[in-house]
Amino acid sequence: MGFKKGRERKSEVDRRKRRKKSTTKVHSYALTSVRMEDPYAVIPPTEGIEFPPLFSLSQVFPPVHLTGIFEKFKSEDDYGKFAPFRDRTFCELVTDEKNWMDHEDSEGLKFSELSEDEKMHQIHKAAQTLILMIRLRGMSQFIVPLVIHGSSFSGLKNCADSSITVDFDANQSLIFPLPTPQEPYFLDTEDIDWILRYHQNVMRMNEARGLEFLFDLFSILNFPSPSVQVVQIWGAIEAIVKPKRYHKRGTGIRHSLRSRCAMILEDEENRQKNRYDSIGELYDFRSEIVHGIRSFSVVDAAEDPESVELMFKSFTLLKELMISLIEAESMPSKQKLENLQIEYERIHPVDE
Repeated sequence: MGFKKGRERKSEVDRRKRRKKSTTKVHSYALTSVRMEDPYAVIPPTEGIEFPPLFSLSQVFPPVHLTGIFEKFKSEDDYGKFAPFRDRTFCELVTDEKNWMDHEDSEGLKFSELSEDEKMHQIHKAAQTLILMIRLRGMSQFIVPLVIHGSSFSGLKNCADSSITVDFDANQSLIFPLPTPQEPYFLDTEDIDWILRYHQNVMRMNEARGLEFLFDLFSILNFPSPSVQVVQIWGAIEAIVKPKRYHKRGTGIRHSLRSRCAMILEDEENRQKNRYDSIGELYDFRSEIVHGIRSFSVVDAAEDPESVELMFKSFTLLKELMISLIEAESMPSKQKLENLQIEYERIHPVDE
């Protein structure tokens, strides 16, 4: 009898261990403002914004939520790396694994059946997609230097000591990042509806053709040099439209890029031509930066409003292209892009 009771006690201990092991976790991505002059102008409402069923965008108030939390981190070094971002973290993208249990990936595997590493991979992939869309719709003034595991940022004070682990993004952990070429802006209702409507599109597009180049762009766009920002922006535009020189038709890269962008973005013939013309100025600006003809450092930017405006317009062009393609749920193939260029040349005489 005693042996049987011992086995029952052992069985109950094992069940408790399994339950403890399967306890769900909260994960939170820090959205840290790169604009210190008025950071509270670009934070969510107090009630937050839901991206059901998996994520929410929530407000963080550093003086209340992020002081006296040193002991919560499992590693002292992790807290030290987080500290430079503490007073600039006003938003967080939060998810709780309990909401993922019935979620299935593209291959039909249930989240609850995945390993811990596979679960985190699924969460990160979805979060990365959502963060990309949030940035495309306006909130590009944030970097995402780290994600914490075990709590939201707003709930850190309620955690057990030494319970929080952290992952840092080396590309975005810049203590003094450069603001992106866009005015501070927070999502409105139209933006939120758009993200909810097209989130699955972006997930499918990434799995089908890969949007890593765009994720990478937003990860390193805050590099502290305006000229590098310009190169990154135009690198992403060229990755989308894949311009090509056609010797037999006598057309070059500049024309190819402009015509393809115009056809992706505009349906009406006059608007296509106007768009083609306007992109010419932006591409010339890009070429002057890439080839060292025009200087565009942080010092230059302060005295060169024309270059700043051209960079802003280049960034807007990139966002317009991606929003258009997300809504079409397709990254164009090389053949599709070539056909678009041929169609443009049929409608409009080639004019380099």
